Amino acid sequence: MQASLRRWGCGDQKRAMEYKENGPKLSIFEQRDHGALLQIVGRRRNALQYEIGNPLTASNMTRHNLAAALYAPLRVVLFEDERGKGVFEYDKPSSFLASMAMSE
Repeated sequence: MQASLRRWGCGDQKRAMEYKENGPKLSIFEQRDHGALLQIVGRRRNALQYEIGNPLTASNMTRHNLAAALYAPLRVVLFEDERGKGVFEYDKPSSFLASMAMSE
């Protein structure tokens, strides 16, 4: 692990060591206002899409199978339904990684 840490920047090295010592942490890689896209059809909604995950886990997965980059980091969506209640939706990683002979 030390050899690979030398290639990363100082902040990456620190996060990698924290990961090694404390276990995985989730990061938000990207946030999109998906509800704003519906303005195109005249119906804006409260809906945010996030890409979340652990950078080291994602890089480990793609090292073994580059196609895993389609699913790592994971996408989740948080939206307001018609009754005004918050809904959090996601696919279980095993549902799409099984096709790549990977498991959670």
